[in-house]
Amino acid sequence: GDVASYLLGYTKNKELDDGNTYMVGELGIEGYYNSELTGISGYIKYEKDGRGNIIANSNEYREDAIDGDDVYLTIDSSIQLFIENEVKKAQDTSKAEWVLMGVMDAKTGAILGYSSTPSFDPNIRNLKNYMDPLVSYAYEPGSTMKTFSYMCAINSGKYNGSDTFMSGSKTYVSARDENDTVTIKDWNEGKGWGRISYDFGYAMSSNIGVANLLENVITKNELKACYDSYGFGKKTGITLNGELTGDIAFTYDVEAATAGYGQGIMITPIQMLQALTIVSNNGIMLKPYIVSKIVDSSGKIILENKKEELGTKVSSETVTKIKA
Repeated sequence: GDVASYLLGYTKNKELDDGNTYMVGELGIEGYYNSELTGISGYIKYEKDGRGNIIANSNEYREDAIDGDDVYLTIDSSIQLFIENEVKKAQDTSKAEWVLMGVMDAKTGAILGYSSTPSFDPNIRNLKNYMDPLVSYAYEPGSTMKTFSYMCAINSGKYNGSDTFMSGSKTYVSARDENDTVTIKDWNEGKGWGRISYDFGYAMSSNIGVANLLENVITKNELKACYDSYGFGKKTGITLNGELTGDIAFTYDVEAATAGYGQGIMITPIQMLQALTIVSNNGIMLKPYIVSKIVDSSGKIILENKKEELGTKVSSETVTKIKA
C-alpha cells in the first residue's frame, strides 16, 4: 500500500541507450541506491547458424548475472506503523494540506520511522507531489527556533535568565522603507505578560523575549553563526534524493528578530531533527542516517552506518539550562 512510500520510492521499466529495457528506481531509497540495487545483467555469446541454432562445439562465452546489493534500513516496523496511523489521524482531524511525522533515535541519529500525507501507492503511483517532505520541503519553523536562539544566547556566556524585559510588542524601522516602522508582537495578541524575565519569556514562548535577546545579549551575526553551526541552511547529507538547503538569510534588525522566533527563514524537517540531537547529546550534534548497512550478493557488508558525531556545538551547561 502506501506505507513509507516516499522513503521506499518505486521502480518502473525504462529503455536505456543500449536498446534494452531495465527496471529503474525512482524516489526514496529505490532512486538513491538504484545502481546498488540493480546489480549487473548476465549474458551469453555463442555462434549460430542461419536458422538461429547454436552450432555444436562452437565457442561460447558466458557472463553470469550478479544480484544487486541488499539495503537494510534503520526503520523500526512498530514505530513506522504507529506513525502511519497517527499521520492519517492528524490529516483527517485537521485542515492541514500536509502532515509529516518523523522519529529519530536521539542517541544515534538513526531514523526509526517517518510518514507524510498525502501519500501514494507505489503500485499505482497516484502521486500528488514528487517531493519527499522529510528532505524536499522547506517551511517556516516558527517558535521551535526559539530553543536554538536561546541556546545561542546562553552559550555566549552573556545570558542572565533573571534579567527582565517588557513583553507585548516591539517596534523597528522597516526593512523595506527606513521612513516606516513595523511592530512585532507576542503571540497572545500582543498583550504579553508585563515585565518578565528572559527565563519566563522562554517558558511562555515570547516573541519579544527573543527580539530583546537580539538587542541586548547576542548580535544578529552571532545568531546567524549559531544557526549555521546547528546545521540550518545546508544539507544534512542523508541518503535521500532532492534534499534542500533551506534559507536562513537575514539582514535587518527586524529580520533578525523574526528569524529568532522562526519566521522569515526556511528549514527542512530533517534539519530540525538533526539540530535537536544537540539537546539530547549534551551539546554534540549527530548526523541523521536511514540506511544501517548494505550487503552484497556474497553476503559481504560493503557499507555500515553508525552514530556519527558532527562536533560539539554548545556546552553541556548550556544544554542543562535549556532543559531546565
